[in-house]
Amino acid sequence: MWGQTIILQNINQTKTTAHVEDILGNPPTFYYNFSSTWDIGSTRSGGNPVIYDYWYSVYKFSLSGVPAGYPIKKVTMTVLVSKCDYYSNTFQVNLCQLDNGTSLTNSQAIINAIGTATSISKSLYQDTITVDITNLVGQRQLYDQFFLLGASSNDVENNSHAQISITVNVEYYLPVTIIADNNFTASNNKDGKIIVNNNSPVDAPANVPNLIIGSNVSLQAVSPQTDNQGYQRVWNTSGVAASISFWQKKVNGVSTVMGNNIQLSHTITPDDWNASYVANLMKVCNITIQNNFIGVGHGNTITVNNNVVGSPSSNNMIVEQNAISAIAYNNVIEINGVDYYFSNWTDSNNNILSINNGVTFNPIANMSYNANFIGYPLYNINFGYDIVVGQPIKMHWTDNPNPNVTYQIWRNIKGGSGPVLIASVGRGVQTYTDYGYLFTGAYKNDLLYYDVRQYYSVEGTYSNTNWQAVYGKIAPKALVNNSLDQGENIISYFVGCYPNPFNPSTTINYQLPEAGLVSLRIFDLMGREVKTLVNEIKEKGSYNISFEASSLSSGVYFYQLRAGDYVSIKKMVLLK
Repeated sequence: MWGQTIILQNINQTKTTAHVEDILGNPPTFYYNFSSTWDIGSTRSGGNPVIYDYWYSVYKFSLSGVPAGYPIKKVTMTVLVSKCDYYSNTFQVNLCQLDNGTSLTNSQAIINAIGTATSISKSLYQDTITVDITNLVGQRQLYDQFFLLGASSNDVENNSHAQISITVNVEYYLPVTIIADNNFTASNNKDGKIIVNNNSPVDAPANVPNLIIGSNVSLQAVSPQTDNQGYQRVWNTSGVAASISFWQKKVNGVSTVMGNNIQLSHTITPDDWNASYVANLMKVCNITIQNNFIGVGHGNTITVNNNVVGSPSSNNMIVEQNAISAIAYNNVIEINGVDYYFSNWTDSNNNILSINNGVTFNPIANMSYNANFIGYPLYNINFGYDIVVGQPIKMHWTDNPNPNVTYQIWRNIKGGSGPVLIASVGRGVQTYTDYGYLFTGAYKNDLLYYDVRQYYSVEGTYSNTNWQAVYGKIAPKALVNNSLDQGENIISYFVGCYPNPFNPSTTINYQLPEAGLVSLRIFDLMGREVKTLVNEIKEKGSYNISFEASSLSSGVYFYQLRAGDYVSIKKMVLLK
């Protein structure tokens, strides 16, 4: 509601009629005639001498209906010459504003005032004219709570008379109420505290009533405060633009920024009706930056804002949207027989943020940023042979100190179909004999390559290939069948891939201790199936299959081997 209109017609209205008599050009005689039915006009009487009578009217309109201190928006005057005698076609009414000090008991003063005042309206008979006189109602009239209108005519000789109807409408502004608020909710289901007109803090949202247009109001944010999510809220004045606090005016769906000072001084305007003034305080985010070694922890060092600190680096307090930088160690980190290499940065929600070791974050909430490392069992296990001509080929090695590392025995025959996984052995064994081949040392026999490949079960990663050559020939079948330690005597399930990470392809190797229906499927990080590699009945034995991923995007994928009641799911990483 912008304001209220009052009509001042007949409200404490006083009409004073001044009568002037002019006898044959002599100075006029002034007197009052309150019995006349006419508001303005003139008469002429015959005889000797000729007498002219003139009528002027003064209207007093009260402004007492306007509450003290309430600004006036608009004042309009509507004039109707409602009755006219004689020269009605040319009879014209002149209206003018008189000074509030004009005497209403002195005819000469009234006539002199009307004669010197500037006309604000001229109306012909039966005309209805509305005039905006807002600018004529000044502080004097408001102080006195009335204003005066003088009326005269343009005809002073032709026995013309008229009655006038005058209506004055006054529209004024009512006091407005604004709402002072914060941009958050506190633990008591209020919107925190706010200060109005330099008083003690009150609960927000706070109604601030009875504000007169043109008056001033002072609003001040309270900083710091705590919201219902446990965040500290502060009035922030430094950092990136998105982190700077500000006052915001909201009215009728329109928002306006009102400034960045913690205290807002505002002059009330008509469009403040039901407006909300909101102090936008910013969250202080608690940031943790840490290394992440799967199955090991978050130790070692990390660089935060150009300072090398211990990991995890916690309680880094950052105003939301401001920057915090971090650099992960970009060289190999060896932990208990496993070499770790930086992979990517993720947040608390496991969203991958960057694959660069140096990064800048602009947090909007409490967050942990993780520098993720992938571990590979690259420990030197001193792989070698114990060989005697004519005997099965025997390998030996020393254990990796990590208890989660086991070993795969691979064989590759030059000119053959490719590497074959012939056995998987645990810790403490440290030897393996391939009864399928006998050592000869002769160039004319098969050139064999063996690799004792370390497998880190925590992350499903392998050591690099370390093929070592030896010459041999196929062992007699009886020797193979009678062996208790032959590679083909598979007694457990196994699945793994190499290389991992890979680009764009990797080989998935798996072994089956019994025949049955086998499925091998690839899934993405969301659990959606990407590809089915195997879905058929397989005999007992060792197998491998290539997975081509050139059409896929970089990221984490999973491969699942399902055979009977056995299910194994492992992670693979595609890095492009």
